[in-house]
Amino acid sequence: MLGGVIRNAAQMLKKRRRWLVKQRVEPWDDGHHEFPLDRLGLVIEAAQSYRDKALYTLLACGGLRTHEALQLRISALNFDIQQVDLHDFIYGVTPTRGELRRKGRSARYVYFWPGYERLFFHYVVRYLETERRHLVQDPHSYLFVKLKADAARGQPLFTATDKARDHSFKRAQRRAGIPLVNGRGYGLHALRHSYGVYMVNHCPREDGGVGLDLAVVQRLMGHAQLSTTMHYARHEKHKIDAVLNAGRRLYGRAGLDPRTFREALAEGHIREAKRLLSDAS
Repeated sequence: MLGGVIRNAAQMLKKRRRWLVKQRVEPWDDGHHEFPLDRLGLVIEAAQSYRDKALYTLLACGGLRTHEALQLRISALNFDIQQVDLHDFIYGVTPTRGELRRKGRSARYVYFWPGYERLFFHYVVRYLETERRHLVQDPHSYLFVKLKADAARGQPLFTATDKARDHSFKRAQRRAGIPLVNGRGYGLHALRHSYGVYMVNHCPREDGGVGLDLAVVQRLMGHAQLSTTMHYARHEKHKIDAVLNAGRRLYGRAGLDPRTFREALAEGHIREAKRLLSDAS
């Protein structure tokens, strides 16, 4: 069963050589601090462990808060249907951090970007088989654990500091040559913001349009207020720019299927951009 997951997901992946490039510094775009959608593949590939690849994919393409992802137990994953169940994944305490955090969420399952659950489960299987295996000394079933070879190895990753986890993510950004923003890299929470931007503005709908209803995205992300979800809405100019930029960005260079990205991001916007340009003429 696990082998089937790997074989199916492997069709989405093409290994490319990583090059270290000097980072550029760019200003914030318009006050929205999401990680750039067209560079997600680069930073995921630049991660040096399957654990981090799985975590970054879950945050960006599944929309979980960082502490929600870190509190997932292996039992929450259904490998047969590639589904993540959020019903009862936040329980227990640790001696170093006290009670685990919990924040309201009404959606029971993780709703990935279309098709990206395959990528997440591919990385998870690799992680479980090659990195997490034999590490856990104390009996616990948390999915993400510390991998560094020290006394804390095998402990739940949520026992690490936020600074340490962000530091690992910023190292991946440097390896991928992701431009700095205001002289600094993105934090992990920027990946969740990317999920919101994608779902509100780019996610394909059955009617051929793009972008889900704000109330739907509010539920998927567990926002208490709709006004929070509204921050992810983009003006029409951004949607036209997304179409023009989609052809310029080498998203597939990072190992994600470029067809999946282009179809999910651009096809609906092409029609919308033509309509907007027609209305303006």
